[in-house]
Amino acid sequence: MLLFTLKKIIRNKWMVSCLLIGAIAFVTILSVIPTYSNGVYRHMLLRDMESQQIRTGQYPGNWFMSILIRSSAFEHAEGFQHAREVEHLLQNRYIPNMDVPILASRKHYSLDRFFFYPRTMNRRQMVSIHGIENIWNHVDIIEGRQPSAVRGHSSDDPTYGVLEFAMSRTDYLQSDIRLGQEFDIFTYSLPADIDRQFGQAVAVGVFEPRFEEPFWFSDLGFASTTFVVDYDYFVERFVETESSFVSSVSFFYCFDYSEIRPENISNILDTTRRVRSHIQATGTLNFQMENTLRVYNERRATLEFMLWILIIPILIILVFYIYMVSKLMISHESNEIAVLKSRGARNTQVFSSYALISVFIAAVAFATGPPLGLLIGRVLGLSNGFMEFVARRGIPLELSKYAFLYAALAAVLFIIVMLIPALKATRDTIVKSKQKKSRRVSAPLWQKLWVDVVLIAVSLYALFMYYSSAEVRAIADVAGTDVPVDPLVLLASSLFVLGAGLAFLRIFPLIVKFIYHIGKNIWPPTLYSTLLSISRFKGSSQFLALFLVFNIGLGVFSATAARTLNLFLEDRIRYDIGADIVLTQNWSSEILFYRAEVDTESGELSYHRIPPPMHEGGSAGGTADNEIIVTRTRTSEPPFDVFQNLEGVEYATRVFTRTEVRITEGQRNATAALMGIVPHEFGRIAWLRSDLLPAHMNEYLNLMTADPSAIFMSTAMRDEFGFRVGDRVRIGWRDQSGNLDSTVYGFVDHWPSINPITQPHFIVANLNTIHRQMRIEPYAVWINLEDTTTSYEFYTALNDAEIRVATISDTNQELVILKNDPMLQGMNGTLTLSFLITLAITFIGFLIYWILSIRSRLLQFGILRAMGLSRTGLLTTLAWEQLLVSGTAIAAGFGVGALASYLFVPTLQFMYAPSEQMPAFLITSDINDYFALFIAVGGMLIVGLLILTMMLRKLKPDQVLKLGED
Repeated sequence: MLLFTLKKIIRNKWMVSCLLIGAIAFVTILSVIPTYSNGVYRHMLLRDMESQQIRTGQYPGNWFMSILIRSSAFEHAEGFQHAREVEHLLQNRYIPNMDVPILASRKHYSLDRFFFYPRTMNRRQMVSIHGIENIWNHVDIIEGRQPSAVRGHSSDDPTYGVLEFAMSRTDYLQSDIRLGQEFDIFTYSLPADIDRQFGQAVAVGVFEPRFEEPFWFSDLGFASTTFVVDYDYFVERFVETESSFVSSVSFFYCFDYSEIRPENISNILDTTRRVRSHIQATGTLNFQMENTLRVYNERRATLEFMLWILIIPILIILVFYIYMVSKLMISHESNEIAVLKSRGARNTQVFSSYALISVFIAAVAFATGPPLGLLIGRVLGLSNGFMEFVARRGIPLELSKYAFLYAALAAVLFIIVMLIPALKATRDTIVKSKQKKSRRVSAPLWQKLWVDVVLIAVSLYALFMYYSSAEVRAIADVAGTDVPVDPLVLLASSLFVLGAGLAFLRIFPLIVKFIYHIGKNIWPPTLYSTLLSISRFKGSSQFLALFLVFNIGLGVFSATAARTLNLFLEDRIRYDIGADIVLTQNWSSEILFYRAEVDTESGELSYHRIPPPMHEGGSAGGTADNEIIVTRTRTSEPPFDVFQNLEGVEYATRVFTRTEVRITEGQRNATAALMGIVPHEFGRIAWLRSDLLPAHMNEYLNLMTADPSAIFMSTAMRDEFGFRVGDRVRIGWRDQSGNLDSTVYGFVDHWPSINPITQPHFIVANLNTIHRQMRIEPYAVWINLEDTTTSYEFYTALNDAEIRVATISDTNQELVILKNDPMLQGMNGTLTLSFLITLAITFIGFLIYWILSIRSRLLQFGILRAMGLSRTGLLTTLAWEQLLVSGTAIAAGFGVGALASYLFVPTLQFMYAPSEQMPAFLITSDINDYFALFIAVGGMLIVGLLILTMMLRKLKPDQVLKLGED
C-alpha cells in the first residue's frame, strides 16, 4: 500500500504540491492566531508596566499581603492559627499556582505599641520590634554587627533573653540611640512606674538597605522607630509560643512581570481573588498590577476576537481551495478508481491510499506551519497600514503550546476536507462511473434545498440582530466584545458572499441559455459551441465559478474593511483633537477684593476695590461685620500674536471652551457646553469630515461672521428643550456677572472636538462677541502646521520662543502612536495577509482547473480538430469559454464584494463602545486595491490563455482519437 501510495504521489506530483501549499497555508494561518496575540499582549503589557514603573516609582510586580493577628474578629490564638493556615496555602498552593518567577520574597512579623526607656536617659520613645526573614542578605552593616540568634547560654546568664537589635541608618540618625546602649521595654498600655516591663534590649548594629534589590521594592511600612532582631530568634520566642504581643504578619512577593505568560493571566487574577476572599476579615492584599492585568486580559480577548473575525474568511477560502483541488485530483483519477474497484479492490483499500496521502501532506504542513506562522506574525508587526509595511523593530514573538495545538487542529481539518470527495468517489464502480457520464445531470442538492437563499437569509438575520443589539450597547456604552456576541455576526459576511455566489451559479446558466436561444442561428461556430457548453454548466465548472466569486468577493470585502477601519481610527483622532496642534498656556491670575456699597439716594450698587482682608487683625485689610466683600479673579492673558509668527505655523486661532453654561429663553432653561471661536480663523484650521454636517462647515461659519450674535446648538438641545431657529437666548456662567445675548441660527449634530454622545448638549458662539460682552478667561490655541513642519521642529520653535505650555495635543504624534499600536498592526497585517492569500489561492486554483479541464477534454478537442475546426478556432472557443465563465465570475465577485462591504463593514464597529465611535464608520475603498485585484485577475486570464495556447499547439488529433478508441 505504501509503495502504491508513493507512486500515486509521484504521478500526481503537481496536484499534491498544490494541496501541500493549501495545507501549509491552512496550518500557518491558524497557528498565527495564538502566536501573534500572545506576542502582542506581552509587548503591550511590558510596555505599559515599564511606563507605570516610571510614572509611579513602584515596581508593578509587587504582591503584598498583611494579616492582623490581634484582630477584633478573632481571638489571639485563632489569629495565629489563621495566619499559619494562610502561610501554608500561600507556599503550597496559591503562589505555585500563579506560575510566575519570583525575584524576591519576604515574611515579616511585627510587635507594635511598645515604649523603650534608655537606662541612661529619663524619657521614653515608642518603638516596634520586627522579625524579617532573610533581611541580612539584603543589607549592608555599616556599623556594629547583625543581631545574634542567641543571647546568653542559660537562664542563669544575666544576658539571657536580652533582645539584640539593629536599626536602619535613617532611624539611627534620627534618634539618640548609640550602639551598646541598653533599654528597658514596656508595653504601651502599662504606665512607666509599674514594674511590668516587657523585656530588655541592646543596640548592636546599624544597616543600610540595598534599595536596588527587589527585596526592597515594597516598603516595609515602619511607622515608628524600628528594632530589627534576628528572625529565627523572633520566631522561637514570639511566634512558636504564640505571644500575645505579635500584632501582624505580612508576606511580600516580587514577581518578574516580564515572564508572565498571557495564558496565565486568568489564573493569576483568579488566585489573587481567592486569596483576598480568604483574608478579607483579617487582612489586606495589594497587588500593584492587578488592574493592569485585568484590563489587558480583556484587551487580549478583544484582539483574539478581532483576529478570528478577520481570519475566518481566509480559512473558508482555504477550505474551498483544498476541497476543489482534492476533488479535481480524484475526479481526474475516477477511471483509475473504477478500474481498481472492478479488479477486486475494496473501498477501504482505495480510501486508504488517499488517507495516507492526506496524512503525509498534513504531517509536512504541521512541521512547517508553526515556524511559518511565527515568521508571518513578525511580518504582521511591521504593518503600517493595509498593504503597507515599514522597517521598524518587530514585536517579540515565540511559539507556544497553543500554536502547535492550533496547528494540529488545522492538520486534522485538512485531512477531513481532503477525504470528503475521496469517500464519495470510492463508492463508485466502473458501471456507475460510465452511467454518470452518460446520464443527464440533475440539479445539485444545494439548488434543490435552496441553500443560497438560506445563507443569504441567515446573513441578513445576523445583520438585523447586530443592529438590534447595538441599541443595548448604546445604552450601556460598552463595546461588542464586553457582551455576548452572536457567532453569526462573525460569519455573516462570509455567509452572504457564499450565498450570493451560489445564487450566481443558479442564475448564470439561465442567462447563458437565454443568450444562446436569442442568436443560435447567427452565432459563429466558436461562440455557438461555447454557449452550448456553458449552458450545461455543471461539475467542476460550477465549483470554479463559485471559487472565483467567493475569493474575489472576500478580497474586495477585506480591502474595504481595512481601508474603512484605518480611516475610522485616524478620523477619530483628528476629530477628537480638532486641529494639528491644540495647546493651553499657563495664565497668571490674582484674586481681587471689592466692597459692595448701596447708594442711599439712587439705590444703585457700586463696588470699591479694597486690599485683601487679613484673617488675624490688621487695619487696612480688615472688614466690618456688616460689610459685603465680593471677590473677582483677574487673569492675565499671555500674548497670542507669538503663535501667528511662530516658525512652521500656518494658521493659529483662539478657542474658548466652558463645560457648563446656563441658557435661558422665556420659560426654557438648559445647561450645555460652550465653544467660542473666531469664525474666519476656525474654518482654516479645524478638521471636520464633510459628511458629518448637511452643509460644509464654512457655510455655518459664514453665518456667524455675518451676524456676530449667531450661535449654533446641538440637535439634542432642539429635541429635548424645544429650541427653534430664531430664538433669542441669554447665556451666562459662573464667575461672570454679565450675560451673552445671542440668536439661534441653526442646529448641528457634530462639531470639531465635541463628542455628541458623551456631550450631547453644546453650543457654538463667536469668541469676539464673548470677549466684548464678558470677561476674558483662559482659552486654548488651535494651530495648523505647514505641510513640511514636523512635530519636533514645532516643539523646538516653542522652546526657542520661551512659550510656557500647560497642556498640548498633537494629532501627528497621536497618529504615530496609533500606527504603532499592536492591535492595529495585527488588524492591518491580517487583512493584508487575507488579501494576498486570496489572490494567490485564486490564481493557483484557476490554473489547476483549466489545466485539468483541458486534459480531460482532449478527446473532444481532437474530434473538433478532425471535423475541420482550426487551431485558431479551437483557441477562440476556449477563450470565449474562459471569458464567459471566469470573467463573469470575477465580475460577479467584485459586485458581491462591494455589496457585502456596504452591508457588513459597519458591523466592525461593535469592537468599540458607542462613545468611541465618533465619527462613525465611512465605507471607504482605495482604487489601488481594486487595481491590484484587476492586475491579478487579468494576469490569471492571460496566463490561462497562454497555457491553453501551449497545450493546443501540442495537440495531435490522430493520437487523441486513437487514445479515445483505446
